[in-house]
Amino acid sequence: MEAYQRQQFDFLLMTAADRLVERITQRCGGPEPALERLRASPQGEGIWLDQFAQAIFRDFLLDSPAGACFVLQALSRRPAAAPAAPLHQWKIPLPAHEEGAGGGARSD
Repeated sequence: MEAYQRQQFDFLLMTAADRLVERITQRCGGPEPALERLRASPQGEGIWLDQFAQAIFRDFLLDSPAGACFVLQALSRRPAAAPAAPLHQWKIPLPAHEEGAGGGARSD
């Protein structure tokens, strides 16, 4: 994979993660409830991780065979060790939450 493609993929991955955090934080009423819901049920109310992933692939024009190849090629060189604990036991540090940051409520 070329350096510019790696940079492009890294940007897309970072953007997707930022959007997910913002989305579930807004829908769940803060970072702590969002993390609890994500750990308890990734497909549950306010999270819908599968729908989010489909929307990200569609938004970034990766919902095609060429897009799938791009993602697979980018991920093929990343180490992917199996997690030592199930998702609900992960200790993920939460960013500081500022009141009123980020503007108004979102409807997505």
